[in-house]
Amino acid sequence: MAISETIDPLSVLAWPATRTRNTNPYPYRVQDSTAAFGVLTSEFNLRNVVCLGWDVIHVHWPEVPLRIRHFPVRLVVCFGILGLLKCHKLLGRSKVVWTTHNLEPHERREHWLTRWYFKRFLRMVDGTISLSEFGRSELLRRHPSLKEKPSVVVRHGHYRGDYPTCLDRNAARKRLHLEEDDQVLLSLGMIRPYKNLPMLARLIHQSDEPKLKLLIAGPGKSLKDEAILRELAAEDDRIQLEIAFLPVEEVSEYFAACDLVVLPYSDILNSGSLLLALSMSRPALITDKGATPEIADLVGHSWVQMYSGDLTMGVIQRSLEAGRPDGRPDLSQFEWPLTGQLTSTFFRGLIGQPLTADSERAILKSLPVEKLT
Repeated sequence: MAISETIDPLSVLAWPATRTRNTNPYPYRVQDSTAAFGVLTSEFNLRNVVCLGWDVIHVHWPEVPLRIRHFPVRLVVCFGILGLLKCHKLLGRSKVVWTTHNLEPHERREHWLTRWYFKRFLRMVDGTISLSEFGRSELLRRHPSLKEKPSVVVRHGHYRGDYPTCLDRNAARKRLHLEEDDQVLLSLGMIRPYKNLPMLARLIHQSDEPKLKLLIAGPGKSLKDEAILRELAAEDDRIQLEIAFLPVEEVSEYFAACDLVVLPYSDILNSGSLLLALSMSRPALITDKGATPEIADLVGHSWVQMYSGDLTMGVIQRSLEAGRPDGRPDLSQFEWPLTGQLTSTFFRGLIGQPLTADSERAILKSLPVEKLT
């Protein structure tokens, strides 16, 4: 009998749970890691949302309705989400937990509906999970109303095991039409304005390094940025552009082919792309904003190379000259069993259903990670 079957179960309605597994494995890995601690997670969908009595409603990205392009639909969905959450709190006695991937929406930040919706959502939150100490302090600074509510730091787990990591570098470069001696930069993820990808592409376009190559890949979320990137790629064959969702095998191929991951974000709190680069054992060049210094201190500054101010070709060249560190980065502070332990403990504390010390010890002993704190 599994240990989780001997303890009181806790029911969680997660938005999302497993639905984004192929595009962003993070929510799935959270629900998978908490299962060992007796947490039973269901998807926030039409079938489940009409059922009351969930112990916790776990929200990852409350801003998703604000991305809907047509305003009447966006308005209705925002009202609907807030109404559902209120019903679950008042009638189902559920606790609402928000994992703060973003402190505010990236899009339509100044629109009145964004301010109205977010203000009311914050009132319904019973507890928050931050992915870094910086994230928690910044959350409470921007949203003082949350200071009196429980909070916990649970670091973003790594992506080892989600993507193949044994691909041959030369084979990957051959498929991507790259030479063995090329200096290859990679920026992979959704194309959004705050990621500054046109700026990065212009730097490469203006450089006179024939062996410097830039790979940009990921789904398009900004028509303006896409147009600029397509124009630059058409003029410069050193820039390769793939505006599309990539299956896991192709993601691994891009990382196998690159020398350095470049993330020139203008606005950053946390970065799943940074954790993905580290999971694929590739050094990353990233701004020193947000949680980046914390991650660099934990993993090592040779793996997380930071810059201040504007990104320049000089900064990029220095990172390339530093080369790839030996071995793999130490991601012990980003292990998923630790995520499961901390998240489930937080959930149970909110509803007054803590595990016994004996159950906690038995679960920890059964997990594959040798050392949990």
